[in-house]
Amino acid sequence: MATFAYIAKKPDGSEDRGTMDAASFDAAREELRKRGLLPEDIREIPGKPIVSEPPADMKPKPTPLPWSAATNSGTPTAATSPGSATYAPLHETLRIFAGWLLAWYGVIYALGFLEHTDKLPTLPFVSELFASRLVLQFTFGTFLLLTLSNLHRWLGRGVLLGFVLGIAYVAILGGFVMYG
Repeated sequence: MATFAYIAKKPDGSEDRGTMDAASFDAAREELRKRGLLPEDIREIPGKPIVSEPPADMKPKPTPLPWSAATNSGTPTAATSPGSATYAPLHETLRIFAGWLLAWYGVIYALGFLEHTDKLPTLPFVSELFASRLVLQFTFGTFLLLTLSNLHRWLGRGVLLGFVLGIAYVAILGGFVMYG
């Protein structure tokens, strides 16, 4: 038998959290369904010894599971507790995309350099991309985005700081496109 922590919805829509002993993950899910609960998250608690159930009046209050973002009162803790980093999936995805895009631009510039130094035969798409002003602007914009994004991380990830850096990004990139 193993011990599982779970988060499930009651028929009235409220949330139920707790632990239970079951032979497997599937058995734990089935047991929750038998109790009339809709399982949302079930995780095995590794190495937890099975002990007898304490009397109802001595049971401790349920605590939030470590992977959940809310306490039992429903108050979010991930974004409000000081020192905790919030996860912004759109921002992180944009940074990953920008990194790959910058790597692609690096390949374009490397191939273009080799082509112009006659160490590589002429490839039409490489010549056009290497000489394109638009590719140069996108390269600068991508580099600037990653630079200001890292600066935002290093200086504390504040909303006001993010807004100021966003305005700086638009101003610098606009100046580069117009006058660069």
